[in-house]
Amino acid sequence: MRNLDAQVVLPSMMSLGPHFPHPWIGYIGDVQHKRLPGNFSRRESCERDRSFNALLADAPAIIVNSRSVVHDIEEFYPHPRAALFSLPFCPPANPALVDDIEEDVLRPYALPEKFFIISNQFWMHKSHQTAFDALRLIRDAGFADVHILCTGNLHDYRAPLYVEKLKDGIARVGLTDRIHFLGIIPKRHQLAVMRRSVAVVQPTLFEGGPGGGALYDGVSTATPVIVSDIDVNREADLGVIEFFRAGSAEDLAHKMMAALTNPPQRLSGEATLGMLKQRQSQMGQTLLEIISLVMKR
Repeated sequence: MRNLDAQVVLPSMMSLGPHFPHPWIGYIGDVQHKRLPGNFSRRESCERDRSFNALLADAPAIIVNSRSVVHDIEEFYPHPRAALFSLPFCPPANPALVDDIEEDVLRPYALPEKFFIISNQFWMHKSHQTAFDALRLIRDAGFADVHILCTGNLHDYRAPLYVEKLKDGIARVGLTDRIHFLGIIPKRHQLAVMRRSVAVVQPTLFEGGPGGGALYDGVSTATPVIVSDIDVNREADLGVIEFFRAGSAEDLAHKMMAALTNPPQRLSGEATLGMLKQRQSQMGQTLLEIISLVMKR
């Protein structure tokens, strides 16, 4: 800190203590262990509680990614000493995210002509099954040769058989040739595949920030997104976004079929970057205001 001549430290996911010699700002990603306790062992939940209680007692301020997290903190950790600040929805503004790459680079993925993409870890609360059920309904409605591509880590230590069970269910309804598991692929490739999709599908049932990383990537790449309507996702206010009823394969299928028959108008790369740079400026101003308040204490 002395070598850097730093004036403030942020964001810290652990308490730096009440007597840290520099102003500092904490960070809490989510309170998932309270909303979805089955995703955590008793020890993990206790460790998270201990860490969050220390942050909320010692930090002058804490930043979070959504108003929903503020509400969760206030519900489960009432009367925190720290001031809580929700940051605006701010996907990255990076020209590289809207630049394309050569088709030859993507040839190994054998991309189908019409596909949706899910870019999530394979955790149960991400609700991949909702999207797979929606694809069955789409097929049964007569939409030929529509696919779902999935990127992301295929292993969840809490449910090691989860992906195999998903695949077994896919096979039972005859969708093995329509749902493709790409695993973890280079980020540049993932975003290029995303840009070629009909839309990003985000069926998640819980997030700390709007739509998780997939929604941020979708907006940054000027790709339409069909996302579950949980409260935190409703905080997303940029990009081409369509909401569906969380957990409803029927409503998701309806929204996906609408995107197939009447594709949403995509923003240009220039318009996307302009929109996101403006939001980045807002984010910077918000952070400066929080920093100013902390340094005055």
